[in-house]
Amino acid sequence: MSVNFKSILRTALLLCLLLAVGHLHAQTTAKGTVTDATGEAVIGATVVEKGNPKNATATDFDGNFTLKLQQGKTVVVSYIGMVSQEVTAGPNMKIQLKDDNASLDEVVVVGYTSKARKDLTGSVGSISGKKLEVVPVTSAAVALQGKISGVQVTTVDGEPGADVHIRVRGGTSVTQTNEPLYIVDGFQVDNINDIPPTDIASIDILKDASLTAIYGAKGGNGVVVVTTKSAQAGNVKVSFNGNLNISHLSKKLDLMDAADFAKYQYQWHSAAGTRNSNGKFFRSNFGNPYDLDMYTTLPSHDWQDEVMGETPINYSANLNIGGGTDKVKFNISLTQSEDKGIILGSGVRRTNLNVKTNVQITDKLSLQFNPKFSYRRNEGAGGEHIGTGGIIDVLQYRPTNGLRAYG
Repeated sequence: MSVNFKSILRTALLLCLLLAVGHLHAQTTAKGTVTDATGEAVIGATVVEKGNPKNATATDFDGNFTLKLQQGKTVVVSYIGMVSQEVTAGPNMKIQLKDDNASLDEVVVVGYTSKARKDLTGSVGSISGKKLEVVPVTSAAVALQGKISGVQVTTVDGEPGADVHIRVRGGTSVTQTNEPLYIVDGFQVDNINDIPPTDIASIDILKDASLTAIYGAKGGNGVVVVTTKSAQAGNVKVSFNGNLNISHLSKKLDLMDAADFAKYQYQWHSAAGTRNSNGKFFRSNFGNPYDLDMYTTLPSHDWQDEVMGETPINYSANLNIGGGTDKVKFNISLTQSEDKGIILGSGVRRTNLNVKTNVQITDKLSLQFNPKFSYRRNEGAGGEHIGTGGIIDVLQYRPTNGLRAYG
């Protein structure tokens, strides 16, 4: 009996190759718990596969997470205000995140003064204007979403330019407002919805009641302190910041067309036993039941596409000019934006002008002039005014009115 050593060798090499490929593509399930420095569970921490941001998850109320990925991969665990960690994936991971002490030297605006964060005993959340101006939105309130831990930012509805609600200390009142106190450059305002992110130098949110003593009872729901960009001495500098985006409806509902609706009418009247004066089943104006197939070739009104089929182009442009001498400094910021909705005719236009001038009259006396101009124009009725029941009424419109509609 002869032995083919070449064939045996090829078979062995093929088996080794298959085992190696199977090992490279073998997947594992990474499970673990994320806690803070005190051992408390971190809720909502982000766990993502390194190099693959699409494969990610978040910790639950107990700080637990589960993520499927290839063996030997590394996961990155991060949370706002804490130092991110890179850990090799495993079946039983215990991850403890530490506070980001690098932010303790940041200067925080408190009342009418500023202090270093490490000198404060209360809870303060801060974000710089550089992080906000890169967010492609037209409102500073919207740009705050997900940026500061413990601060809830929600919109009233999906209409362009809709009001934004900020909750610093949660919903503490049932009958009264839960809105925080807004202070912009030392003055109280109703909201910060119309302030462009490009005009902001920093936002400090005072969460602790002890830090709101200077504002009295108005600061019981927290205080949002906004500082806009100030005039700086030096050569005149001109900067431009703009963004452009397109909106569209990502997914449509599966609604009845003309043929489906006509069949539904016949089935409904037949099941209900609706009869006319001759005792025959009432067929409305949808023709002979044997002619239902004609509706497959007749036009059908897709109200969903006609009302929400827009693909608008939105833009925001900011022009900033600043400079001056030690005696006279100025900063002028002009922002023009247009935010259209996917609903036909809806949208909002904004024009904001912010001028800051600082004149040093003497060594101990200075004059600051800070006028602001804001213009807003709402276009269209908006989604909540389409029909008596809003968009839901539009989606319930008939795709056809029967043979009478076709003459």
